[in-house]
Amino acid sequence: MSLSGGAWSFEVINALSGWGISGTERNLVLEKGTIFATTHCDGVASAGTVYELSPSGNSWNYTQLYSFTGGVDGLFAVSTPVFDKQGNLWGTTRYGGTNNWGVIFQIRR
Repeated sequence: MSLSGGAWSFEVINALSGWGISGTERNLVLEKGTIFATTHCDGVASAGTVYELSPSGNSWNYTQLYSFTGGVDGLFAVSTPVFDKQGNLWGTTRYGGTNNWGVIFQIRR
């Protein structure tokens, strides 16, 4: 959203694929102009993804950083991602893992 002349305008910068309640369910993280987020049921196995949107001129580039399989790596990434001091991205999934209670994941950069 942007404010111009006292009025707000709304612009879609990316539409996520997927089914049902697919999409980003938690807060986005903005780092140096790039947006990082997780999804509930996008990706190859419809088990969720971690992605980034980076600005490129007047548009945004979508990059899928990880696509969960729904198994031991996790299912339904619904957390707000966080960065550590080294720039690695951390988050959680609702299900999956050894006992299907979810996982904590790290994406190294």
